[in-house]
Amino acid sequence: MSLRLKAVPALQGVVWVRQGLRAFGQRPLGFTSLIAAFFFATMVVSLVLPFIGSVISLMALPLLSLGAMAGTRAVLQGGQVHPGLLIEPLRQGGPRRATLLKLCALYGGLTVLVLALTQWLSGDVLGELQKVYGEGAPPAGNGGEPAP
Repeated sequence: MSLRLKAVPALQGVVWVRQGLRAFGQRPLGFTSLIAAFFFATMVVSLVLPFIGSVISLMALPLLSLGAMAGTRAVLQGGQVHPGLLIEPLRQGGPRRATLLKLCALYGGLTVLVLALTQWLSGDVLGELQKVYGEGAPPAGNGGEPAP
């Protein structure tokens, strides 16, 4: 299956954004539940499978985008938004599912690569930054005393 790009006018992007906002305005609870279900599922996977779960969660991010698009389509067609839309793209069989799984694997792999490269280039600066934010930032200036 090859990817065919469809040329559309640049203003079509504005139309898509309006449609998405209108759909969200019609079913805000549905879209919120869609996003909450995704984050809950990724949190559970990350807790159950310590390192690999985080990678799987990263790999699943394209499913969130596709779920939001499927939700918008459902609202525009008069339907409901529900968490099951997150796995709707995976229900398609054959080459489409295989292509989607490749996209997810590529996305997750490249994200891990970028994070590793960032860690390598920055030394332990990111680790130190995480410690500072985890412990609370130290008071600014004059040992925490108010400025005169």
